[in-house]
Amino acid sequence: MRALFLTKESELSSVPIPRKHRPFPRTLCFLLVLFFSFFIFSETAKTPLSLFALPENGKTGESVLPAGWKRVDGKGTVYSLVNDDSGLCLHAVSNHGNMSIGKKLSVAVEDYQTASWRWKVVRFPDGGREDIKKKNDSPAGIYIMLKDGFFFKSLKYVWSDTLPAGTMVPSKYNSNVKIIVLESGTAHQGQWVPEKVNLKEDIARYIGKNLTQIIGVGILTDADNTSSLAEAYYADFMLLPK
Repeated sequence: MRALFLTKESELSSVPIPRKHRPFPRTLCFLLVLFFSFFIFSETAKTPLSLFALPENGKTGESVLPAGWKRVDGKGTVYSLVNDDSGLCLHAVSNHGNMSIGKKLSVAVEDYQTASWRWKVVRFPDGGREDIKKKNDSPAGIYIMLKDGFFFKSLKYVWSDTLPAGTMVPSKYNSNVKIIVLESGTAHQGQWVPEKVNLKEDIARYIGKNLTQIIGVGILTDADNTSSLAEAYYADFMLLPK
């Protein structure tokens, strides 16, 4: 944007302006204010940060992940970038699995206070309950990871098989992870459901600290504790400017 303005400015400065057509000082001031206001706005304005994009080779298919995403740990869950009737999405199938995937970020919560996505659960783990360690499986889960000094804390948004929407429980595996139930049960099984969460408010409500930096996002569809199967789709995962 700056190069474009400088180029035009240099071109104009090389053209002699007849005295009777030279701008009056007031007009010149207005143009300068307009120029710098537009420049500052273009530098500071934020656009939605899309977290699902095709890899560099442009391919989709089994075990292909969105650009920048990596398998983190675990086994038994296969994530595949696919196209369905609604567009580009991530398909997750867990066979007694607990593998998660993640993407590193470094963005300010103040700049991106909202997260949104769509998800669809096709199959629920048998009797999953996020509040019981031996049954702690969710058919669909999204992590927002936040810097906390030299450590991290996470908000994990889930579609639960059994816990009611609005429930918050600390993870039975890591107390730094707060599990928040957005959807519950099978009433919308097989249907796309949109979600939108206010990260700044949820950090204050569930973590109680002023954490200002998002350092990563993650996804987990798991069915290892229930020794069963789970299947879900995720799409349009974004961080939105305030």
